[in-house]
Amino acid sequence: MAGSFLVLPLLAYYVGFSDDMEATCDQPLLMRVGFSGCLVAAYWMFAIVARSVMKSRWTTFQLTQRCKDAGETSETFLKQAALNLVSFCVNCILGPLTLWGALAHVSRSSVPSFYGTREGIESCATMYTASTVGCLFLSYATFQTLALLVGWEKPAIATYVHHIIFFLLAVMGTYYNLGGEIGLFAMAQEASTPPLMVMLTFRRLVGHERTVGISSKVFAIIFMIVRPVLFTFAWWRSVARPFLLGDAEVYDRIVQENRPHIALRVMLALYTLGLILQWFWAKEIVAMATGKKKKKA
Repeated sequence: MAGSFLVLPLLAYYVGFSDDMEATCDQPLLMRVGFSGCLVAAYWMFAIVARSVMKSRWTTFQLTQRCKDAGETSETFLKQAALNLVSFCVNCILGPLTLWGALAHVSRSSVPSFYGTREGIESCATMYTASTVGCLFLSYATFQTLALLVGWEKPAIATYVHHIIFFLLAVMGTYYNLGGEIGLFAMAQEASTPPLMVMLTFRRLVGHERTVGISSKVFAIIFMIVRPVLFTFAWWRSVARPFLLGDAEVYDRIVQENRPHIALRVMLALYTLGLILQWFWAKEIVAMATGKKKKKA
């Protein structure tokens, strides 16, 4: 039930496109932006209602002493818990859906898709999928950014950087209709988010050590697969290999499609920064797993 407010409009949006749109790999910008805006509003409505329900029904939780010492209160916890619930619901759909799309394209084509119209029918279909599901990611990235701006979420610096990088990629990918295969792999990284949200929520509370332990292990396994491993693979195919092996003409064709050259370069740089950030986090996870770094309470 919680995810139905995401699934139904997404299906309606997907069905609403004609075969001609899919054939040209392009979709009306106004439709993409409008759909994303509607989802942002839906996320906030869900978060506000969830916080209200939890505030009236979930009254027995007890914050850990470390959270109290850090200045966290019941009110700030409920705001964060509501955000985490939205993230859990969104990414239970977004992560598996985009991972399936990315792997399906790789299994069909040895050529990475970044735009599509001159890269063959398989790349065109991949760009269509990335653009469609990308609206879900853009709305989610916008929701996260707004949560930072209004003070509902106060994460570490690395998380700020992560939100900014992938928000910019979501905006540019939606506006210029760029991304394709690597865009799908980037969104597929969110497959690790549901167990992360469980861990981040319940580690703030007393008496939920077993839940935190299980969710943290599940998160670490999925994280290592979809982020440093699969996203590195996608980065190699779509960013590194075309330039290192002299296949950069694929991007020259993109520029000829009236996509600004600087926008393309910025997106490639942002994908590279995003990859570096994933490896930074992977190092942190390995350090905690081996006992070289203490886990946060």
